[in-house]
Amino acid sequence: MVISNCFDNLSNELLFEIFDYLSFNDLIKSFFGLKQQLNNIIQAYPSKIDLSHRIDNNTFQYGSFCCQSLKIFGNDQHKLQMIISYLNFANLQAVTFSSMNLTNLKFLIEQLPMKQLESIIITDINTYHDPESIQQQIWLMIMTSGRDCLRYLDVPHGISKFNVKQMQFDLSVLERLIFRSISNNQTLALMHYTPNLYYCKIYLHDRMTNPSVVDVRLLKLSHVYLTINVDWLFEDFCRFFTISPHLKHLTVVLNVQEKCLDESSAWKTLIELYLPDLIYFYLHFDVKEYPDHYIYPRCNLSSFNNDEYWLQRRPQFQVTQNVQEICL
Repeated sequence: MVISNCFDNLSNELLFEIFDYLSFNDLIKSFFGLKQQLNNIIQAYPSKIDLSHRIDNNTFQYGSFCCQSLKIFGNDQHKLQMIISYLNFANLQAVTFSSMNLTNLKFLIEQLPMKQLESIIITDINTYHDPESIQQQIWLMIMTSGRDCLRYLDVPHGISKFNVKQMQFDLSVLERLIFRSISNNQTLALMHYTPNLYYCKIYLHDRMTNPSVVDVRLLKLSHVYLTINVDWLFEDFCRFFTISPHLKHLTVVLNVQEKCLDESSAWKTLIELYLPDLIYFYLHFDVKEYPDHYIYPRCNLSSFNNDEYWLQRRPQFQVTQNVQEICL
């Protein structure tokens, strides 16, 4: 009498659920090679493959593996191309690019089925030896491919040069956007093409002076995280908040340069005029003092501590400050 292995009695759907708890490396080390039938199931499983972890090259001699999400890093173009050739991207939904230069990033974008991706994350990009034109080419490739499926986009500091005029269509399904270095003009231009955006995290380094802000309304935008590296005036915040009239969660980090907007009455007015749906608000002032150069940015939060409006709204509304003395 033949006693069947317990895996023989499990459906593919149940095995896939078990595999969901394992990394690709753990899956291969634990189950691959035990039985041909199981090998076939593993190769058909839509894996989450992280190439930042070492994978035995001998694994790929048995054929291709289905890939649902891919984390890819490094500048060894030959090695990356070899690994990619062993992967089946029919079900690919998400890609993270990390620790590479723009030339290799562009090469990989050209190799992958970008038009079906729902998530693109780019981190730790080296741009020192690449021409600026490559940034614009990469942007156009991402924007063009993301028009139908892209829901999540995270772009690093190293890729901030793009020409929005090249875009002739909306990124209609984009819901979450993280931009780690962008001008206000670029922000407004890009927001023209993201009508369904609901989460936005951006790092800004200039003032909101563009009059075209009045043409942008993101009615679904409910979560915003702002880091501002220049001293905005009351008018700058007014212009930005007109973009998102239904904002519910707002975090603002101000890297104070000289004099910041630190009057509690001004922030109360902004909220009452532009953010009637606001539920959660966190305002943080980051102050760096340089005694050697007699640089002491002005920031005084005493008005918040004595204002009944702010006292009644704690802990949902929080205002904090961090002062750091830097000696050069």
